[in-house]
Amino acid sequence: MFLRRYFLNKNVVHVTATEARRRMSTGKAVFVDVRTSEERSRSLIQGSIHIPLQRLSDAGTLLASYRDREIIVYCASGSRSVPAAAKLTTMGFRTFNLDGGIGAWRRSST
Repeated sequence: MFLRRYFLNKNVVHVTATEARRRMSTGKAVFVDVRTSEERSRSLIQGSIHIPLQRLSDAGTLLASYRDREIIVYCASGSRSVPAAAKLTTMGFRTFNLDGGIGAWRRSST
């Protein structure tokens, strides 16, 4: 199981907050927040879709209308978004991980 997870996660493409902002401004990307509801209530990326990690198996249905767009997954630091991005990739989505999570996003706006 560890090796399978390692190789899946190794194939995840990471984007910086600056690049993610650029993709958002062009309308190419949709953001998916895999944090808990409590974490999301403290801060979020406006317009992001909330799919807690525990509900990721429902993502195929929840994100069906976004199949033609890039999906940028984020959490607090990457420990949840990297495996989530790997899972979404196996489901057929063009998926990226927001490197550094929501903290990097907030820092990039200053």
